[in-house]
This record gives sequence, C-alpha cells and structure tokens, in this order.
Amino acid sequence: MSNTDNNALDAIIAKLRDLLTWPDGWNSYDALAPDPDAVSRAEQWITEFYQRIIDTQQQWITPNITATANGDVILSWRRGQRDLEVYIEKQDMFYIIIEGKGTDAKITDGDINTIEDMQQLWQWLLEITQDEE
Repeated sequence: MSNTDNNALDAIIAKLRDLLTWPDGWNSYDALAPDPDAVSRAEQWITEFYQRIIDTQQQWITPNITATANGDVILSWRRGQRDLEVYIEKQDMFYIIIEGKGTDAKITDGDINTIEDMQQLWQWLLEITQDEE
C-alpha cells in the first residue's frame, strides 16, 4: 500500500476511534455511547475490506461514519441514486441498500457474513445505470 492509501485508511480509523469519545446521550436524547467492541470490529472489518478494494484496483469511496442510538457503528456510502449502509454490531453485520429517491426508492436489506458479501454490495454501489447518469 502506498502512503496515500495508508493516509486514507488512517483517516477512516481515526474517525472510528473518535466514536469512542462520544458519551451516552450524544444525540441529545437517550443514545448509548458507541460500543467499544463494535468499534473494534468495524476497524478490523474496514481495514480488511479497504485492503481488498485497493489490491483489486477498484474505486474507493470514503464512508460517512456514525453510530446508532444502540451504540452500533454505521458506515454509509452514497453514489448517484444509490445508498449503501453497513451496520456493525458486536456480533453481527447487516446492510441496507436504497436505490432511487422518495416513494419510488427500492430498499433491500440482509446480512453480511463474509468479505465477498460486501464485495457484491460494493459492485452494486459502483454500477451506474443509464437512468442514474
């Protein structure tokens, strides 16, 4: 990996670790502080996935990083009319994909069990149809 690649991954890891500074009630309501186990799992997972993308010379899109009110980690990407959200809990990972906007949007969800599952979602995110251009 080049220094540029390392800098991009380092910035993502820094954002994930910043979640550990968020207290209970970070959203001005009853949100739990981000779970350290979920953050650690997210770091390990995004490092492996990022390396896969770089090694296969695919386009990388930096995710938006936040947390749920339950303390889980959310990584989200948007490209054109496509949104991909990955939820990382202590034990499980799942996704929500949204294609389109408004009431016509198509929403699909499912589990992520392997890096190959995420690779398929990534390919979907990078595809742009004639309608989306």
